[in-house]
Amino acid sequence: MSESTALEQYLLSLGWTSGDPADLREWFSEDGDVVVVPHKQEYADYRRVMSHTKSELESILGVSRTFLDSVTQLASSDVIDVHAFPTLRRPAYAFDAILELLESTRASFTLAARSLTKPAILYGGGSVGKDATEYLKDLRIGFSQPGSYSFPVFAPLGLEKLKSRTEEMDGQNAIPEAAAVETYERRVTLRMLDSVRETTVLAEEASESGLSVFDEAYVNGVSSNLCEAIDGMFVDGYFSAVEIRPRLAVEITSQPRSIIRVEASRAPVLKEAASHLRELSKRVEPTTVTGRVTDLHRSTPGTDESVSVTTLLGGKRRVVQMELDPAQYQQAIRAHDTTSTVIARGELSKRGTRSWLENVSSFAIVDDATLPGTNT
Repeated sequence: MSESTALEQYLLSLGWTSGDPADLREWFSEDGDVVVVPHKQEYADYRRVMSHTKSELESILGVSRTFLDSVTQLASSDVIDVHAFPTLRRPAYAFDAILELLESTRASFTLAARSLTKPAILYGGGSVGKDATEYLKDLRIGFSQPGSYSFPVFAPLGLEKLKSRTEEMDGQNAIPEAAAVETYERRVTLRMLDSVRETTVLAEEASESGLSVFDEAYVNGVSSNLCEAIDGMFVDGYFSAVEIRPRLAVEITSQPRSIIRVEASRAPVLKEAASHLRELSKRVEPTTVTGRVTDLHRSTPGTDESVSVTTLLGGKRRVVQMELDPAQYQQAIRAHDTTSTVIARGELSKRGTRSWLENVSSFAIVDDATLPGTNT
């Protein structure tokens, strides 16, 4: 469905009628109003004519440009309506509050894009990846009416990419009516909706079961950053609740998503959850390393020594250095002299470009036949 067709379907639903089919098609209202809808997007003046038509409809119908954009962009975007409810004790409009809501909303989409690529408990700075960057570049946020606490978010569908893949596969110059495979862009949008929903559900469960309910939810996009973003929607207690209302475009088939309502009463729990997950991210999981001792690094007798062990990390041959106590170091000497395999367990970290196994809890010479298949 093109932008022009989407606009014409909207006019048809209002009782307008059309003239003869043409590149510039006239539409007539029951009150005698006339607008022209362009159909050839490749024409140089298509965008100018479409903009002029929308301006006329703003005046005729008494609707906003953003609303008309939402009608026409349904053909190329998922529309997520965000609606905030001010508290009764704060009747005056607060521009800072709506800016915080806008920023939190965009942050939720950014985190969804990052978690789809690599789920994490806490995200720091750095690149979000090419696909995510393009998605966020095409994301559009706008107000529906001046002074309103509702605004739509237009999330890209990636239909042009889908069209290219379709043409490569079967030579057809058309986008399927309903794509069976979700695009990356649609999956990011769904991840945002699902992760926000799960975060709010966990915030409710945490009131009774404790913050540990958040510990493993990062695999579904729940992170310390997302908890902070949702908590940021309720700055200074201006809003009592925020609703996220998805309108998924029909061009791509997905399971429908229902309205998400976040109550301000959950904000304190989300703030605690963000801190809890931030602390959790600092914990280093023990790692087991197996390999051959390739170098011994002696220092003052009686103090910790270090050795280099050649092993496989991430499917690639790597050298891992580790500090050992005197007893462990004697085992490392024997393993080095006999070219035996060793197994060590500790906390894997980076020091510059070198990999180190710190706080080594165990170090032993083992028979190759007893070794696990991979380092863990």
